[in-house]
Amino acid sequence: MALVVSRKRARPCATLDDDDVKEEMRILYQVLRWKPEDIATEINKNHNLSVTADDSLLLAGIIDTVSMADLSENIRVSTPKDPEIAMELFSSSRTVLRRIPYSVVYNLPIGQFSRLLARISASFPDSGRQSHENLEVTAHPSRPHLPLIRLIIFRISNNLIRLNISFEFRDDEINDLLDRANELGLRGPLKGLLSINTPSIVVVCEVLQFWFYLRGDLELLKHIRKTHSLTKLDVYTALDRFWRRDTYTWPKVSCHKNSYDSWIERLLVYIDKTNTPPKSEVEARILLAACKRARSDISLFLRLWNRKSFPPHSLEGLISNYEPEKNYVKAPLITGDPSLLRFLLETGFKYPMWILLLRAILSNNLPIAQTYLSHHGLQFNDPMGLLDKPEDLASYSVITIDGMPPDVMAGCLEPKTNAEGVAIYLWDFLDIELFDKIISHCCDELNRYNRYRNVHNMRWKFKAELLVLAACFNPDSIDYICRVLEWYHAQNTFTEIRFPDDYNFKYGHVQRLRHKSADVFMLAVDLIPPLSSTHRYSCELAQILMPDTNQNRILVLKKLLSFGVNPTKTRMWQESVWSMFNAEKTQKRHRSEPGYLKALLDVGADINANVSYDIGSSITFRKWFHPNYGIAYDSLFGAMKPIGVAFFLAEPEPLLLLLEYDAAVDYLSSLEIFCKDKLFICPKFLQALIRRDLNYIKEFWSDRIKVNEIGEAQVKRALRRGDIETALNLAIAFASEYPLLRLEVFIEIIRISLKGRDARSDLHVQNELLNFSRRLLDNNLALEQGWFTTLDRRLSDAYYKLFRELSLRSIRSDKVEILDLLLECGTQLNLQDYASDSYDGMGDIDSLFYYAALYSLRCLKSLVSHGLDINKFIFPPTGPYFWPGPRTGYTALSGAMESGNMDALVFSLQNGADMYHQCKNQSFILYKSAVEVAVVDGRLDAIALFLETDPNCHSLALKAAETTEYHYVAEYVRKWRPGAGSIISDAIILDADSAA
Repeated sequence: MALVVSRKRARPCATLDDDDVKEEMRILYQVLRWKPEDIATEINKNHNLSVTADDSLLLAGIIDTVSMADLSENIRVSTPKDPEIAMELFSSSRTVLRRIPYSVVYNLPIGQFSRLLARISASFPDSGRQSHENLEVTAHPSRPHLPLIRLIIFRISNNLIRLNISFEFRDDEINDLLDRANELGLRGPLKGLLSINTPSIVVVCEVLQFWFYLRGDLELLKHIRKTHSLTKLDVYTALDRFWRRDTYTWPKVSCHKNSYDSWIERLLVYIDKTNTPPKSEVEARILLAACKRARSDISLFLRLWNRKSFPPHSLEGLISNYEPEKNYVKAPLITGDPSLLRFLLETGFKYPMWILLLRAILSNNLPIAQTYLSHHGLQFNDPMGLLDKPEDLASYSVITIDGMPPDVMAGCLEPKTNAEGVAIYLWDFLDIELFDKIISHCCDELNRYNRYRNVHNMRWKFKAELLVLAACFNPDSIDYICRVLEWYHAQNTFTEIRFPDDYNFKYGHVQRLRHKSADVFMLAVDLIPPLSSTHRYSCELAQILMPDTNQNRILVLKKLLSFGVNPTKTRMWQESVWSMFNAEKTQKRHRSEPGYLKALLDVGADINANVSYDIGSSITFRKWFHPNYGIAYDSLFGAMKPIGVAFFLAEPEPLLLLLEYDAAVDYLSSLEIFCKDKLFICPKFLQALIRRDLNYIKEFWSDRIKVNEIGEAQVKRALRRGDIETALNLAIAFASEYPLLRLEVFIEIIRISLKGRDARSDLHVQNELLNFSRRLLDNNLALEQGWFTTLDRRLSDAYYKLFRELSLRSIRSDKVEILDLLLECGTQLNLQDYASDSYDGMGDIDSLFYYAALYSLRCLKSLVSHGLDINKFIFPPTGPYFWPGPRTGYTALSGAMESGNMDALVFSLQNGADMYHQCKNQSFILYKSAVEVAVVDGRLDAIALFLETDPNCHSLALKAAETTEYHYVAEYVRKWRPGAGSIISDAIILDADSAA
């Protein structure tokens, strides 16, 4: 919808008629979505004018009907056009920490390309008129396609074409663009565009030649080679990029009538014809994996492989459950072809052959298992010759591994039966001593085991863990696994696991390893993973012996409990089984499974004995416990009976099961939290507990606890019926008696304001909600300095995380007004000081900057204007047994580079963002600096900005250029010189016919 402008005619203004100024105003309005008042202020400042928002000269010709979906926000170079003016974006101190002259931004590669693009006259055949109208994204009459063209070139040249915020890869976006160009008859203009000699276009040509090759478009491929002779098709880089498109799955769909395998085969043919050997370990890995994948023949790899430079062990990498698509490349032995496997073993590949052997045995895969055993001079104990005729065995059924082709493991054989009709499995033909040898070698291959190698008897702990996981993978093996465990127990293998006196148990996953029980089966019970997560197991095991299911695990649990294990003494009963019913909403994949608890109850777990589970970690408990109710947290910290723990869990299933097993209900009323005249169990709910009305308990689970306070109840009733003003007035009135009421009302108002498009989201209602929030802030939520930090730690943690979640939601939705309120509230509550003392807070501030740079420039400015340090909390704490925090390196610079928002990048640099701080790249790999990330990820314009801003970073860029896969980006870094200015060549080919 076009804006209504003033009818009063203005005098002509040559400056406003300038095409560059019009383009500046158009981007400010259409791309950055500035208001006309802000545009007028910016134009007046940049060009020494005095226009107003109502001047028709300001609006005519640049503000028109346009779909916001047609223009991406990934390109935002909307800065002053006068090279004499230094670009001074807003900062909190009103002073620019790092001055960046506009001439720097003006001469970025995308700026050079834009100025040349402006000289091109867009001319298309009349027959294509209807088609090219679809491309028109601006009302400017002389250059209808330039913004879209510039956007496409910017995204491709900065490696943004395959990246979007939700990490869903759009692999065919370039193909779609090329198809669309062919449909519209734009091959000629495309050739002319690719003939322009600017850094942006050369990078685009380097990317597109890979696609032209796969598409068989030799005409455009030859044109690129002729026009830009320095570009080259690095087939290994192309193969690696193509390989990574198959993230997490191996889809069977075809693309442009070519399957994925045939595309890989085409690249292998090119390698074969050009006789191009791998030049690094990574390239050798990729070539081997591609040969296995597309050909099941590694003769090409063997012919081109330089074994002296890249010995077999150098091509093997640790399997990871974080990047499953790379495991097929890292582990050459992963194959379902016995003959190929035998050849790989003879070639010298070893990792992880013992774990793969274990999987083959558990899968009853005789050909693969025999190949591994014979390679080591071992064999099955088969005096009757039952395994001599594998062709008589049943057919294969496929069992796949995450991120690998479905034919990798050749499936799982169904067992054969003996003369008595009893199923026999491969493990039945293995002596326990031989199976123990296999398990021992598996432990040697585990990376996690190596970290605890010096801990006494830890090897046997890992053996038990591996055996339990094997049983969960194939429950048919549980009887055999139990015989192995009994054999271990008889040999006194599992004695007390003793840790050194100075061993650090501060970190949770290490602390869980401590187990002093000599009962091997009790130890095995505690090693069963209670959730659908593999975090307790090493990455190698997680990928090769997973996935298993809750059903499998429950079968294993029941079998282990049948060996006389006292369920009450197990850690599963004391802790694990309760925690699985208390998962956060964000962990829905870890849904609870009542079968674990039922299995423990069936074998006699004591429902009247206290359990050690920390009830303070319960979501429901945190919800009800705070100083309003006068309860000291320490009064409930410690052991409780199972029914008391179950009552405070997030889900009702544990309580329902306990009631079925006749747990006493009167224990609940005796809890101290219900003896303070503040909280009480709902009478109707209590009656339902007494009469064991399970349906009522399940239906009204969320209403089981009531508040016995007039003020609290009135506020909550007002919030439930949507009467915000009444709730606000009550919260202020009861402020001294109930200090948290105002905070809770404030949070509820913010939540309503952040809702989607509904009845509350119109402008009038939003303004009212913001006014209500302002009233609460004016009444000082904190009452006194440092009040928030005096709360119980668990409660303050919950509020802190809630405030951070709301802040992230406001940033994602670009609601800077709400973010301002949250930041002001955080100042009153001293959240910054609180975060600095809390591990959970470490890294949160820098992640806010990361998401602001990713989603909203306005919110990024707001964070800085509230005094938050753009470089604060870059490094979370680490320890000897602690993995780096997940938010490490999530900085404003990394967010700006991921989004392609050049304004956010410039703003961050001007406000002191340190380009030498640790920074993550798009593959979540940490680098020492943002400069290296820009080079490695191929962010051409970001590299140019860093180099021109601080020439001293050139040495870092040169170092990163040695490892980047973007060759022309590396060439750009090598040829860059300080103060070189524009490097555009005058040899520009605008005529497509002459280019041909």
